[in-house]
Amino acid sequence: MKKYETIFIIRPDASEETIAAAIEKAQEQVTRNEGIILGLENWGRKKLAYEIDRFTEGIFVKMDFEAPGDVIAKISRHFMLSEEVIRHQTIRQQERKTTAG
Repeated sequence: MKKYETIFIIRPDASEETIAAAIEKAQEQVTRNEGIILGLENWGRKKLAYEIDRFTEGIFVKMDFEAPGDVIAKISRHFMLSEEVIRHQTIRQQERKTTAG
């Protein structure tokens, strides 16, 4: 399995319950498809670099996980269909090579 990092932005007018549910659903997408959550960070409300769907702020969440490659398309589809998430980005983390010395 490969390591991935996803950052997603939740609409700023979402309630605390909605935010928690959106994060839970994202984690569920990974674990349901044989993935493992390595870390989750709620960065809170931040100003966006540019307006997205008429919003100038959003709630940023970073999720690190290991999963088979085909899971990424499923996660991306989940975020695109979600009304709470206004933007998302998933990248594959490169393995760090260390040199003995």
